[in-house]
Amino acid sequence: MWDAQEGRCAVSGLRFNMARFPQALVKHPYGPSLDKVDAFRGYVRGNVRLVCTAVNFGLGQWGDEVFRAIAEATVQRQTALLNNSDTLLTERIRAAEAVLDLLTEPEAQKQRRRIAALKRARTLGPEGLSRAARAAWRTRR
Repeated sequence: MWDAQEGRCAVSGLRFNMARFPQALVKHPYGPSLDKVDAFRGYVRGNVRLVCTAVNFGLGQWGDEVFRAIAEATVQRQTALLNNSDTLLTERIRAAEAVLDLLTEPEAQKQRRRIAALKRARTLGPEGLSRAARAAWRTRR
């Protein structure tokens, strides 16, 4: 399974790693964990996959659909909050910078671009971002 999944979580696509959170009850949230696809069947071939430990906790007894609904709602809410709050942008930047060391180099490059975009969003504000987007759209035509 490890090779087939290329050392990545089957649900999130994140690369497994053993980053340690010493104060947490479960120390390695990004470590691999065996998950039953159908919670009501056993740990049998065809019903298991490797996921991040934290994802396995999130899947719990309710499975992919509940986990996905919660994850999507969280992303939508956080995106809306980010568009309205300088403080939340600053928090997102700090959180994004905190995980840089856990990422592979290609993932870290993407993360640095996200961080730069968050910093630009914080600097420009919603109206400045709208102006920049309109200007970019005009130059691409």
